This record gives sequence, C-alpha cells and structure tokens, in this order.
Amino acid sequence: MRQVRSTCHPSHPEVTMHLRRPTYPEVASTLAVVLALSTGSAHSAGLIGTKDLADSAVTSAKIRNGQVKTKDLSADVRGQLGGAVGPAGPAGAPGARGVSAWETMPPGTTVTGRFYDGHMAAGVPDGAVVENVEFPATAPAAPTGLGFGEDAFDATATDPTCTGSYATPTAPPGRVCVYMNGLTNLKEVALFNWANPAQQPHAFYFRAFEAAVNAPVYYWGSWAYTAPN
Repeated sequence: MRQVRSTCHPSHPEVTMHLRRPTYPEVASTLAVVLALSTGSAHSAGLIGTKDLADSAVTSAKIRNGQVKTKDLSADVRGQLGGAVGPAGPAGAPGARGVSAWETMPPGTTVTGRFYDGHMAAGVPDGAVVENVEFPATAPAAPTGLGFGEDAFDATATDPTCTGSYATPTAPPGRVCVYMNGLTNLKEVALFNWANPAQQPHAFYFRAFEAAVNAPVYYWGSWAYTAPN
C-alpha cells in the first residue's frame, strides 16, 4: 500500500489517501470479462449460423416488417396466399367468328354418310321420291360424277369406279358413290347434282319413283365423296 498526498484549498488541511494495490485474482477476472465481451461481439458480428440458433428461437416479433419476401416462403405457404375468388366480371363483347378446319374439305379427304326413309305410297302411281344429301362441309368443287356401287337391285346402274360397299363406302377423287342396302317399291332410281351451281359443292340428291300404289316404300344406303387434290 502506498500513500498519496493531496493538497487542497489553502483553507483546508492536507488530506492523505491510501491506495491498495489490486491482487492477481482481481486482475485476472477483470481481464477475462474484457476478453469475453470482445470475442462475443466478433462472434455475433460474423460467425452466427443456422446451427447456433435453437429451434423456434426466431419468432415473428423478432423479424423486421417487410423483410420476408415471397421467394423466402415454401411452396406450400405460397399456395395458401390466394384470397377468395371474387365475383364474376361483366361479359365481354362477342368475338369474331372463327374459321373451322372444315370450312372447306381438305384436299384428298373422304367424307361418308347414310340416309334412310320410308312411307306409304299414295293412291296415285309414279309418285316422285327425292332425298337431299348434304355434305358435312363445303366441297372444293361440285362433284364431277355420281354413281351407284354394286348392289342387289335392278333399279340401280353400277358405276365401276365405285368399288366400296354399304359398310365401307369409298369414292374416287371428285366423285360421289352411293351404296344401296334397301330398296322397296321404287323404280328409275338416279343421283343428281343440284341445278344451281352455288348449291353443288354442298349437296346432291337421290330421286326415284314409286313403283306401286298404296304400298310401303323403303330405301336406305350409304355414300362417300372424296375431295380432289
């Protein structure tokens, strides 16, 4: 211990202070506190990682508002962010009419169909029977010919270019082929294009005459048309 002499104001007597030298344990403990504080600050400044955090250590209250972005959320959480579906908006104006792939038959395409009718012949002989057959789309041009495939009826003339059948109708390019499978009490059976050129790419017709009076009349068949290339 050493003495320190202090000189005060002249009106006061001289004061003597006694300072005690710190012990080694006191110095060591003080130094340990300083080191701990300095290294702890360095650790927290740049060395804290995910493993240093306990589960549930970071709560919502500890996150600054606006810092969590959508990309930081899991896919499940992002999927829950959508709100309720709002009311339907007003209907929009109708759009322009679209163009179908079948606005005109594609070249080389074969279209097929079937027709049927039955009735009781009137008391007047030779009543005309006419069946209009429409194509499912506009043909590129009027059919260049119409004919019957081979069948069992004398009333139809066989066209050798029509090689299909009632079950599987076919036609060469540009032509219509009809395959009859039923024909009762009809005669002079024939096929025609319509006289109006504007109608010819859309349809053809079957015509026959009743061969009996007051008798049942039936006919049915299939047809095919192939658009020319």
